[in-house]
Amino acid sequence: MDVKTINEWNAAGIAVCVAAWLALATTPTFAASNEYQALVLGDSPVLYYQFNEPSGDAVNHGSLGAGHNGVHNGTVTRGVSTLAGDTGVSFDSVGDFIESIGTAPAGLTGNPTFTAEAVVFLPTGGAGLTWAPFLHWGESIGSQANKTMKSVYFSISNDDPDEVFTGFYNGGLQTVDPVTTGRWHHVAWVRTGGGAANVGSTLYIDGVSVSLEDDPDLPSNDGTPVVTSTAFRVNRAQDLTRWFEGSIDELALYDRALEPGEVQAHFQSLPEPASLVLLLASGASLLARRRSPASGA
Repeated sequence: MDVKTINEWNAAGIAVCVAAWLALATTPTFAASNEYQALVLGDSPVLYYQFNEPSGDAVNHGSLGAGHNGVHNGTVTRGVSTLAGDTGVSFDSVGDFIESIGTAPAGLTGNPTFTAEAVVFLPTGGAGLTWAPFLHWGESIGSQANKTMKSVYFSISNDDPDEVFTGFYNGGLQTVDPVTTGRWHHVAWVRTGGGAANVGSTLYIDGVSVSLEDDPDLPSNDGTPVVTSTAFRVNRAQDLTRWFEGSIDELALYDRALEPGEVQAHFQSLPEPASLVLLLASGASLLARRRSPASGA
């Protein structure tokens, strides 16, 4: 390989690596986040927390309005960089949670149809206790008879941050395959109401519908939901100090089942870190090839 060719490989590899590092250095960007937020708002959520506030309550951008803003409790960390391109919040202790001022409307009680979605990050080896919820509402205090099937859990599974749970108090479905921790995921639970706790649910992780199974740790997976109205809570249920260690952004709740294409559109509008990793890899490959005599003529 002549000197000119070596220099060309060198310049190309450096250029690709520099472009990738610049992209990583400037991520998150606001452009992707604006696109995602516009799509969510266009699909008419009732509850929508963007978690961008430097202080004060989490503003509800959904149709329920400011009466359902979320009050920060504990030491919730603000300004966390996120996959969605702006900022979110993170939790690292049992006292960290967010609770809405208002309560769930009638349309989200009983045996409801809804969609809940969020962008979440659960660190590898992080804590996640007793079905810690990304979003919870409904009664979960008192005797088992008083609370079974009366509250919604969009959450991790029992003490297991690499499984997602879609269900109700004492019954529902969990992911069959582990969910990769240590990275951001777009998670959307679409439920058509009217049936048992283990019927009518579709869970999308990063735009893909994943397999679900009855939760083996719960006694009433085929129970019928009768959800009651309480405040909405993030990283806390009504009964216990259920909590997860991690971050959340762009939490939205709709009083309808989103179509698959709508969920796909939301996911596809998020930035894709993998593309930047591939860009870095290709630049490194170019540099390696120019250094290795065996790689060229």
